Amino acid sequence: MNPVLLALAVTLAAPGSKDKKDLPTLVGEWSAETATVGGKAENPPPGTTWTFTADGKSVLTIPGAAGPGPGTYTTDAKKEPAQVDISDGPKGKPMRGI
Repeated sequence: MNPVLLALAVTLAAPGSKDKKDLPTLVGEWSAETATVGGKAENPPPGTTWTFTADGKSVLTIPGAAGPGPGTYTTDAKKEPAQVDISDGPKGKPMRGI
């Protein structure tokens, strides 16, 4: 199964400290603007959002479509760029993102 690469374009202002507690998180609702699948652009419809909760759950909302339902995610902020793995992306497939 080919992983799907999702790029979330976001600007975050992080404090100067490198303590883990001070690093920005994905928690909240994000606007999905660009996606690349198998090296090709497959941008989501306007208004698509992805919500991430503090307990590791995620929900994709695509206007006018039933999403894949709730999924889970993990992050690795120590990698450059930071990475996210999502268990249930569009079409029910796992995704890797930056």
